[in-house]
Amino acid sequence: MGFVRALVRPAENVLRPREVASRIFWQKPSHIPTYIRGKGDAFWAAVTVAGITVGLGTALIEANHLIKGG
Repeated sequence: MGFVRALVRPAENVLRPREVASRIFWQKPSHIPTYIRGKGDAFWAAVTVAGITVGLGTALIEANHLIKGG
């Protein structure tokens, strides 16, 4: 679940910045993050996820070709 949350959080910060900021404000001091993501981070997170997805897809296609002997 933590991995999914890490992927969703940057997009959430872009789409609902006011709600996210107020939620962070009311958290316990021990839970306050030392860094609040900006809009550029959401972009690079999306690029990273897309790159990983394309890489995994390519690996699966290549593995399928190797298994079939094609």
